[in-house]
Amino acid sequence: MRKEVKNFPISFVKMYKYCGVKFARGTGLGNRLFPWARAIVFARNNNTSIIWPYWFHFRKASFLKGGIDYRTSLGKILLYKNFKNNGSYLSYYKKALTVLSNKKEINWFSGDGAFFSDLHDFQPLIKEELFKIAHPKVLSDLKEVEVPKIILNIRRGKDFSDAKVPEDFINKGGLRTPLSWFFLSLSQIREHAGQDIPALIISDGNSSDLAEILSLPGVSLAKTKTAIADLLLLSKAKIILGSGGSSFTAWGSFLSKATTLTIPGQSLQWFNISNNQTNHLVTTYDPNAPNSDLLKLINEKL
Repeated sequence: MRKEVKNFPISFVKMYKYCGVKFARGTGLGNRLFPWARAIVFARNNNTSIIWPYWFHFRKASFLKGGIDYRTSLGKILLYKNFKNNGSYLSYYKKALTVLSNKKEINWFSGDGAFFSDLHDFQPLIKEELFKIAHPKVLSDLKEVEVPKIILNIRRGKDFSDAKVPEDFINKGGLRTPLSWFFLSLSQIREHAGQDIPALIISDGNSSDLAEILSLPGVSLAKTKTAIADLLLLSKAKIILGSGGSSFTAWGSFLSKATTLTIPGQSLQWFNISNNQTNHLVTTYDPNAPNSDLLKLINEKL
């Protein structure tokens, strides 16, 4: 089997008739989008047929450790009915025949690669493609949602652990951002703006767990049932208060180019979301030491 081609616009890739995606077991939508995006770019640049990936999967850790809203877990965690082949991908039947008979002609994409480093020039293509393959029911439901400028993406699954001391956010990954950070950061943004600007929460958690933030005026919880619906809402944000270390939040920032804030020590720029050619601020914010210059920049977006 040939090795994956890392750089898309090179001449010898024409030898491949097909490209496909291999997802790592147990990964969520954010991590699955990295190999899919590289495959999409490769296919479009080389007029290559792409094999429809199997998005639905099972993530044991999320269910065993809890923290999630089990009522929406089928669509948000297992990715059931998030996507539908729009006819531009090889079907499951043709996929089986292709894999069995053309193994050497398939360029397989897997893993996170260089995250967003190789994808900046293709952001419009990737965003458009996500809307094209989103399940029709998802797109229909989103028409009813009014998207405010501020979106809070709050990861609550306990497969991310809680920090024991503040230094953990600097020294460790895979940590849940405390609800207090979202509460204080949003409150300070609003205070600087002089009004309670509406905000929407996107989360895998439930309303009881998020009650602290939902108690703020003008804050609502999205009634979405799929991960892709959440991501497409994030793609329309102007300001994102995100979960540090979350590839899902990172994708929301990449697709929206929204000013994105995370807790100190957990910058999403680790994913190479923005580059020098884009006016896309991805940084950290400490509500215990408010940055007036940063709050002013945010206010200009609202």
